[in-house]
Amino acid sequence: MFCIDQSGSMCCSQAIQGKHQIKGDKTSDLQEFMKFSDGSDQRLQGERNVTYVSRMQCLQAAIDQQITDMSNGATERKLGIVSFNNEVTIYGDGG
Repeated sequence: MFCIDQSGSMCCSQAIQGKHQIKGDKTSDLQEFMKFSDGSDQRLQGERNVTYVSRMQCLQAAIDQQITDMSNGATERKLGIVSFNNEVTIYGDGG
């Protein structure tokens, strides 16, 4: 069962050491706009070699891993999704 928080707090991010490719990273979608920039990263002073990861990106990666595990043999698992923001929505067969 996945409980998916879709509230505004899910955009909060945390810096982790190193450069990482994270599911849900949309920076590659902005390449068209990079022609208007100087190409530098916008970081805090003294901050180098970090990647910011949001709560939503962590959730997406966890769900992706669970679905991968299910497709690789964990077929006994049942799948249900409960999402919430200003209302609760339940997806699944009710079992």
